[in-house]
Amino acid sequence: MSDQAAETQRDVVLAVARRKLPMPRTLRDVFSLLEHLTPDRELDSLLEMVDFTGITPGDVYLAILGLPPGDIAAARSFEGFDARLFFKTLLIGDDFRRSIMANFLNAFPEKARDVFIHVPKCAGTDLIINLASRQLPMPKLLEIDGWLTEREFLLTVAGIARLARHHERVFVHGHMELGEYVYNAGARSVDRIFTVIRDPLDQMLSQANYAVGRLRQDPLGKNLDTAEILNYLGMDRLPEECSNRELKDLATRVLLHPEITQPNRACTFLGRGMAGTFAAAIDRIVVHDVEIATTGSYDRWLLERWGIAASQHHNRSEPILSRNEVQWLYAEALQPAIAEDKKLFDLVGWALEQTGKASVTGMEIARLAGDWLLDGLPASLTPVAKRAGASGKPNLLAAEEPYAVDLHLQAARAADPTGPSTQILKSIDFGENGTGRDYQLDGWSVTERTFTWTNAASSRLELPAMPPGALCVLRLIGNPYVVEGKIPSQHIEVAVNGTIVGEAHVRDIAVIECELPRDLLRDREPVEITLHLRTAARPKELSGIDDDRLLAFALHRIVLMTVHKPSH
Repeated sequence: MSDQAAETQRDVVLAVARRKLPMPRTLRDVFSLLEHLTPDRELDSLLEMVDFTGITPGDVYLAILGLPPGDIAAARSFEGFDARLFFKTLLIGDDFRRSIMANFLNAFPEKARDVFIHVPKCAGTDLIINLASRQLPMPKLLEIDGWLTEREFLLTVAGIARLARHHERVFVHGHMELGEYVYNAGARSVDRIFTVIRDPLDQMLSQANYAVGRLRQDPLGKNLDTAEILNYLGMDRLPEECSNRELKDLATRVLLHPEITQPNRACTFLGRGMAGTFAAAIDRIVVHDVEIATTGSYDRWLLERWGIAASQHHNRSEPILSRNEVQWLYAEALQPAIAEDKKLFDLVGWALEQTGKASVTGMEIARLAGDWLLDGLPASLTPVAKRAGASGKPNLLAAEEPYAVDLHLQAARAADPTGPSTQILKSIDFGENGTGRDYQLDGWSVTERTFTWTNAASSRLELPAMPPGALCVLRLIGNPYVVEGKIPSQHIEVAVNGTIVGEAHVRDIAVIECELPRDLLRDREPVEITLHLRTAARPKELSGIDDDRLLAFALHRIVLMTVHKPSH
């Protein structure tokens, strides 16, 4: 019947079901065709539905790539030319994949774009997971060879094409440079470009911990990212038995490796494709009026900007190296790698303080900064770094849960033997075989086998005098009194000679750590440490246990340390 002329109106109607689709002539037509691709309909089956009669190589080039053939030879048809096969070849080829983002966006010019420039280890994965499920996503990841199989790539593009008619905006996201994105896809007044940045020392620390964590997940380097890390480190694989000491040393190597923890990444991603500089980044940020939040304002921004009440903080790095260790031991060595990002971070932080908002735009920064915009924030205006929790007091929780505690207590090794180093002054055990009772003043229970409970709303200790001039550190190792459903954590404030220096909310065995401020220490005099325990509770009242003590924190050990910095 299909090859015969219609004899009745019924024949005409039935013939519609057998009629083939015209060969796509534009990129938009290609995406419309791909809407029909499903897990149950493979590409070959889909292309059988298309009429390729009379199609030339030039037609296919223009449809799939949006470009004419490169030369005469590529444009000419030849004997035996199979347009269907050529169409498939270009569709699954590298050129189509590598330009999929710009081609899709330009194929749907009526759709406004929310463009997220994802600076690595700056809450980006969390934001993407929160937004991609509620918007039409267009991930940069689609363009990267090796991340998706050919079939996964085509099915993902097909899914995006099917959803396109149901969304007015596209959520564009990924590790991409702002200048590169604008060059390929353009920027329009209806589009919104935004990003999240982080204290650059924290960003590099997170990147190092993340890289080692990925090696623990994929020790043989089967994935692209882990294979690259192993290659940079000159390793065939992560050893089968890797101690916490070895993990910490490896994290130090990664931290100081410029190809893994790449320098000034915020300025690189927000700039114009050159080595990351503050000048290039602030230029693009203002020109494209980029909206910027920081990880410190992220939760508030997530709620105010996107209506998302809670963040799960996905893709967190393993706590192998700690922030304090990096600050004490490696900050000087890393200074050249963070200098440009630090200028940007300080400027954005200052602008957020001035506006009182959770995010600030490039134009707002320019207006606030005025004539000194391109020079960066004047030293007189640089905000004092604060590592505070929700209450505004510094967060002293350095490590929590057994694995993280064990890692933290492994001393980090100095990157340079002549560089900064730590030294333990005294380790005091609060178990029955220790000397902890010699340092207790009041607010303590009897000593038990491996620890001593606090037994008051405030518990005091008197520790030895600290050496003059040194940077001194206090570590408290212990576990809280918690009761499921009633007391999920203990709130502990630490005071040095009567002045509160910070707080911690502790759910499990933990290390509470703080520097002992020099202005609170008195030369050659003991140091009084007070633990304020506002959530202390009595087991007898909560659990019916015959124990009337007011418990909050079981102190296992105190470690006093100094950080030595060489004089130059």
